[in-house]
Amino acid sequence: MTEKPHSLLKASDINLIDEIEFHHPLNPNSEIYLRSLGTTVGLKRIAVSLARVPAGKESFILKLTKLLLDSSLKLLISKTLHSLTLLFQYIKLL
Repeated sequence: MTEKPHSLLKASDINLIDEIEFHHPLNPNSEIYLRSLGTTVGLKRIAVSLARVPAGKESFILKLTKLLLDSSLKLLISKTLHSLTLLFQYIKLL
């Protein structure tokens, strides 16, 4: 009978897991080392990984969140100003 993998990993066990090196193709300063913990303990439906980013390196590409938030805010302000302009024009007609 096959033995079930242990669900508790010690630091010494984790250090024995091979690292997978990853570089994001759009960021030359990206360098990540991943260890798959989930498969080691027998998980099949979820991935659990340990990521290590060396000092001075970056994980992935710059996030677009700030850019998207800035764009959404500008659009919201633009629509609000347009609505206010229409409201003031309507009030003038009264």
